[in-house]
Amino acid sequence: MVVMMQHRVAIVVVVVMATLVVRRGSAQGTYSYATYGEYDDYGGTGGGGGVYDNYDAPYDDYDDYELPAPPAFTSKSQVLKVEVGGDVTIPCDVDNIGEYIMILKKIMKDGESRFLYVGNNALKPARRIVKNGTEFTISGVRRTHAGVYVCRIEASPAVELSHTIDVLFAPTVRLVTPPVQSMTKGGNVTFECQAEGNPTPEVTWTKADEELPQGAVQEMEEEGVAVLEVVSIAVGDAGEYVCSAHNGVTPPAHPHPHHHATTTATLHVLYPPQLTAEQHIETTPDGAFAGVLSCEVTGYPKPVVTWKRADHASLPAHAQQSPAHTLLLQPLGTEDLGEYICRAENDFGVDEEEVDLLGLLPAPQVTSGEAGGPRAHSLTISTAPSLTPPVPPTTYRLRLKEVHENEEEEEEEEEPRDEENEIEPEPEPQAEPHTEEQGEEEEPHGGDFNTTTPDIEPEPVTANPEPVDPWTTSIYPMSEATGGDVAEGSEGGVAVHLRHTIEGLEPHTHYQVTVALQNEFGWSPESEVLDFWTTEETTTTTTTTTTTTTTTTRRPPRGRMVKSGVARLGGGVKQKVLRVVVMAVAVLVLGAVVW
Repeated sequence: MVVMMQHRVAIVVVVVMATLVVRRGSAQGTYSYATYGEYDDYGGTGGGGGVYDNYDAPYDDYDDYELPAPPAFTSKSQVLKVEVGGDVTIPCDVDNIGEYIMILKKIMKDGESRFLYVGNNALKPARRIVKNGTEFTISGVRRTHAGVYVCRIEASPAVELSHTIDVLFAPTVRLVTPPVQSMTKGGNVTFECQAEGNPTPEVTWTKADEELPQGAVQEMEEEGVAVLEVVSIAVGDAGEYVCSAHNGVTPPAHPHPHHHATTTATLHVLYPPQLTAEQHIETTPDGAFAGVLSCEVTGYPKPVVTWKRADHASLPAHAQQSPAHTLLLQPLGTEDLGEYICRAENDFGVDEEEVDLLGLLPAPQVTSGEAGGPRAHSLTISTAPSLTPPVPPTTYRLRLKEVHENEEEEEEEEEPRDEENEIEPEPEPQAEPHTEEQGEEEEPHGGDFNTTTPDIEPEPVTANPEPVDPWTTSIYPMSEATGGDVAEGSEGGVAVHLRHTIEGLEPHTHYQVTVALQNEFGWSPESEVLDFWTTEETTTTTTTTTTTTTTTTRRPPRGRMVKSGVARLGGGVKQKVLRVVVMAVAVLVLGAVVW
């Protein structure tokens, strides 16, 4: 086809040139052989020289003849820039074209010429190239239209004008290195991409949705080629890396499936499993409860995850394990509670973690309420909703203890002492001991008195007495609470907020109390010990003649009073000492009277 086209072009060119020659010859005069005589008579044989005797006279009329001006292009050579899909016009404006014919040709990369137009005839059917006078317009420009175009007039000599069409197109990118690479933690990896576009695009590497790792280095090895090296790879460096190219040219609305301005490479970091196990209890639509054990696992290759019981017992028959590593126990029974183990394993290691499925409520928080008095005290019992499973309490337990003076003294003794600033108490005066010799000296002055001190029988001491629990335990149904409620918490649990009033207390007394909550799965841990004191009781006495009001002033609670001397001894020892002292004083008084 190409050969036939070239032959056709050659024939047309020859015909055109022959026509020009014929026309050029006839344009130099309108003479004929008849006007100037026959060649047979040239020089003359008939004596007179024939008709050419007047040869010089007729040619005098052609001394003023002027040849026509040759054709010349008025357009200047240009570089015509156009984006892909746009239109471009090749100007070939010319003067004095006369009867000459204009040719448009394109210089190919191998140096050969491809004729596009001869006169008004398109040698190659092309809907994109149209001649309009002395201009040629290419519509819907493609990248193949780039190159050198020549406007030529076949004069003698021939006249040419060259234009260059520079087709601008948006960049496309391709990966030079594999699209998916795997590397162990601490290793290095290299990504390389190459971009093509006009003008030459700027190429950059980024990490999808985040910054490049701190140890990543990128550089341009050559025009349009970008290299990214990630060194000392960490687990967080895994993900997608994007190579992008930009040159300011708008990409086409419908690009080729393989022509994009970006391309993506994926990095997998090889490392052993890492997991975190959690548990919570949910309420099912039918009002029952379900235990949910979740295991969040990372690692590459993807770890294999299994659940088992810590006591090596089989999982409950109704346990369901999901692909998301969740173990569902529904319905949840008391026998389902306990410790479970989540285990994850891949080619690089094993990780496991225990989680304790508890349906118990957490330890409540106990504070003193506003109400209080000499024989009653109000408590507020509450739990934090975020830490509370959705299994509400059915009962609550109070453990109450009266704190005695000796317990308070032990607490005081446990307090650290400031030995430098401590002031030693003055020693108390001691009575001189009464001896038998003193009694014999006093006998002559008095009567026959018995001065012997009666024997004091010691109290029996029990070896290793059994400890007595000082705490009083009371269990109440939730309906016994004097106020508050149990409501659904904002995070799926229950929020407990109750008020309870303890009655039958002693006035002006120190007490301690703890509280625990019970639901269908058992008792919660006990709260921290709360200390409180009842107030002093006030009494009023009325008679017929006068009204006497006796008010006991507020004093520190027992156990907080300052004690000294004998008061620091136990109650039984104090009474014995007092009896001895009283009897000794009585003997002395009686002796003095007799004397």
